[in-house]
Amino acid sequence: MTSSYDVAVIGAGPRGVIVLQQLGDLWQRTETGGPLRVLVIDSCSPGSGSVWGTRQASELLMNGPASVTSIFPRCDPRHPHDPTAGPTLAQWMMAQGQNDELIAYDGYARRRDFGRYLEQSLARIERDLAGTLEITFAQADARRLEPVGEQGWRVTLSGSPTNAEYARCVVLATGHTPSLMTPEQRRRRQALGRRYVAAANASQEHFDSIPAGTRVYLEGLGLSFFDVLALVTARRGGRFCDGYQASGKEPRLFAGSRHGLPFLGRGRTFRGRPSESASLTDAFEDVRQCTSADFARDLMPAIRGVLERELDEAVGELDRRSTQWSPDDRAAAVRVARLVRRPFEEWHDLRTLEGVYEGADVHQRIRDFLADEVRLDDLSVEIGHSLDPRQRVAERIAPIRNRLRAMVPGLRLRGESYLRDLDGGFRSLASFIATGPPMLRIRQTLAVADAGLLTFVGAPTVQLAPPAVVTRDSTVVHTHAIDMLIEARVPDSSPESTASPLLRDLIDRRLIGIHEVDGCSLHGLSVEVPTGAVLRPNGVRQGGLYAFGIPTEGTYWNTVAGPISDGDHPIFTSAAELAADIRNSLKGH
Repeated sequence: MTSSYDVAVIGAGPRGVIVLQQLGDLWQRTETGGPLRVLVIDSCSPGSGSVWGTRQASELLMNGPASVTSIFPRCDPRHPHDPTAGPTLAQWMMAQGQNDELIAYDGYARRRDFGRYLEQSLARIERDLAGTLEITFAQADARRLEPVGEQGWRVTLSGSPTNAEYARCVVLATGHTPSLMTPEQRRRRQALGRRYVAAANASQEHFDSIPAGTRVYLEGLGLSFFDVLALVTARRGGRFCDGYQASGKEPRLFAGSRHGLPFLGRGRTFRGRPSESASLTDAFEDVRQCTSADFARDLMPAIRGVLERELDEAVGELDRRSTQWSPDDRAAAVRVARLVRRPFEEWHDLRTLEGVYEGADVHQRIRDFLADEVRLDDLSVEIGHSLDPRQRVAERIAPIRNRLRAMVPGLRLRGESYLRDLDGGFRSLASFIATGPPMLRIRQTLAVADAGLLTFVGAPTVQLAPPAVVTRDSTVVHTHAIDMLIEARVPDSSPESTASPLLRDLIDRRLIGIHEVDGCSLHGLSVEVPTGAVLRPNGVRQGGLYAFGIPTEGTYWNTVAGPISDGDHPIFTSAAELAADIRNSLKGH
C-alpha cells in the first residue's frame, strides 16, 4: 500500500506557504516525473492562517512597513512561473488600487490586507505550479501523528477518529498555537471569571461586549497593547482627528507593564542601516569558531560599540540642530538626550524618567515621554532622516538582529547565555527599541490619554480582591479600582506550554524532543540544522518529520519575525534546506 501523499504540511499560514513555495521551486528545477502530491492541513483559510484572517477588524495594522514585507524572496523572476518571485505587500496593494490606504497609515498595511495578499499569493503558486505540485487542502485540525513504517505517517484529522490521511513526510508549520494557563493565570480566572482575558492574539478576541465605562486594566505595553487600544476606541466609533473624538462607547482604560513604558514607535523616516564595523564582523567570525560561546562576553561588547558610536553621532546632530528650534522643541531634544545617556538595557525602565520628566505623577511623565517621541518624529520628517537618537540606534539594531537570526542555528552558545543574554537581555532591548508599532499608534495612544480615557500606571501590582492595580510613585501609593483585567500580550508560544492537542501528544509520546543545551531547555522543538528534521528526545532523527518556523525557536532564534523581500533571509534559506532534505528522504537517500 502506498501513501496517499508525498508530503503533508500542517499549517497554512505564511510559513506553510513558504514551505510550499520552496518545495515547488525545487521540484520545478530538478524533477521531471509526476507532480509532488501535497496535503495542506489547516482549519483556517489557506494562506492567511489563524493570525492574518481576512475578516478581522480593519483597525488592526501590521507592525512592519508594507514596502519590505513579502512572501517572496525576490521581485524579479529568474524564469517563467518562478514561485520565488513576486511583489512586496506594498506593490501588491498599489496594483489593487489601495495606495491611498498606505498613505493614510504611513506605509503600513491592515492585517487583513496582508491576509488577502497571502491567500492570493498561495493561489498564484498553486496555479503556476499545477504540473509540479498537486495540492489538496483539508480544512481541519491535525489531531494525531503516528509513524506507520514505509507509509510514513498517519495523520488523524479533527471530526472523526477514522478521518485520517497518509503522507511519507510531514512538516509542522503550526505557527502560533494556544498555550496552557500558568498557575497565576488560573488564579486570575478563578478570581475574576469572565472579567479576565488571558494573553491571546488580539484579532481573535471579542472585546465588543465590554460595556462602556468599564474600568479595564491592560497589562502589557508592547505590540498587543496597541491592537487592543484600537479595538476598544476606533472600533467603537471613536475618531482620531485633531486628537481623539470619543464615541461615548469606550471603556475607561488603565495601562501598565513589568517595565512600565510603552514600546518605542517606529519613526516615519526609519531605515535599517547595516553596520560596517570591522570589530563586529570580527566578533561574529570569532564566535562562529568558538565551541562554547557566551553572548555577553563574545558578541555584546562589539554590538554595544556599534550602537554607542551611532548614539554619539545622533546626539551630536540633535544638539546642533536643536539650537535653531523653538523652545518647546529644544526642551524635548534636551530631555531625550538625557534619557539616552543611560545604559541601553535601562531604556525600557520607567525609572529612567525620574529627574528628566517633571510630571506630577507616573501618568503625566509617561504622557510627556510619548509627546517628545512624536515631536522628534515630526522634526525628523521635515529633514528626511531620523533625529531621535533612539530611532538611529534602532536603525542599527534591525540588521544586527537579522544577522543574528541567520547565525544562531550554527552557533555553539551556552544554554544559560542563550536564555539570559540573547533571548532575555538582547531580545528585550531590541524589542523595546526596534520592533515597536508604527509611530501612528504612538500618536493615537497619546490622543486617547489626552481625551481622559487612558491612564498610565507604570509597573503596578495587580490586586484581585477587590480588583485593582496599585502603583507606588515615590512615597505615594495610588490604587485604581478595576472591573476587568486584559493581558495585552501574545501567549507563550513554546511547545512546552502549548495547548495544541497535536504537539502535546507528540511530546507526551516522546516522538519529538525539546531542545536542550548544557541541561537548559531552550523551549523549542529539537531539530537538525539546517534541514529542520525533528529529533527525538534521544537526539535521533524522527524519520520523515520536520518542523519549520515558530515551533523551532531555541534551535533557531526570533522565528516570530515575518518574511521580508530578501533572498538571503533565514526564513527562505531554512525552507529551501528543508525542501532539499524532503526530496532526499522521498528518494531514499
